[in-house]
This record gives sequence, structure tokens and C-alpha cells, in this order.
Amino acid sequence: MKNLRITEQDRFRALLRTAGFKATPARMRLLRILERAHEPLSVEKITKRLGSLAPDMATIYRSLRNLHAAGILRHVDFKHRHAHYEINDPKDHHHFTCTNCGRIENFENCDLSKLIARALKKTNSFSKVTEHSLELFGLCFKCARK
Repeated sequence: MKNLRITEQDRFRALLRTAGFKATPARMRLLRILERAHEPLSVEKITKRLGSLAPDMATIYRSLRNLHAAGILRHVDFKHRHAHYEINDPKDHHHFTCTNCGRIENFENCDLSKLIARALKKTNSFSKVTEHSLELFGLCFKCARK
């Protein structure tokens, strides 16, 4: 039996084509940068990592907006007055953020479904949650010891 390992590039092509986009080199680079980042990135950091291959800013913003609207990217709000983006991972995860040094750490398995169910029981106006965002802010161990 042949090795059917799907490469990162194949996965990105499939994501883009399924969403109705062409798998252009610029979009592929953008997805590769976000995939390898290990944390959500600001537009400024994305542009730096694209380096000399970066298209103009309007193209970067348009690509991020379109990929987010298609569900390929996730917008994360760290209260920095600018957006951060990451690949929309099918595994539900959230972030701890240190308000002192900016360290970001992912966490999973928060049992958010129970919280959503309790919240829906208490509302008079809502019947369904279609998406959510949960970001926790505080101090990392290092900053808490200072």
C-alpha cells in the first residue's frame, strides 16, 4: 500500500479550492506562515515574515479578510487594538495572554459546551450559539513572581 501522507501544501490547496479561491503562491505563503507560527499573528508580524515577498498592504488585508470570511482563518482579539489571525483549527482551543509581557499560550478541553448550555438557559433572547471566542487574560508565572 502506498504512503498516502498529505503534505501541508496539499492541505492548503484543498482548503483554498474548497472555499473557492485559487491556490496562489501568495496565499500559500500566508497560510504556511500562520500554520508554523504557534500563536496568532498580527498583520505587522505576518508582513515581516513575508519579507521581500510581501504584497502591498491592501492585498494582505484583503486576503486575511477573505480567508477569515471563508472560515479558513480565525480572528483573535487580544485587546491590542489590532487583529491577530491563525489557521482555523478544527480542534477547539483558546488562549491565555499575559497582560504584562504578552506571552500567549493555547489551552484546550475547556468544556465550553456546558457553559454555553447554562448561558442559553438564562437568556430570554437567544436560542443558539453559532460561534464563540474565549480569551483569558492575566499574569504568567514569571511576571507574577516579579
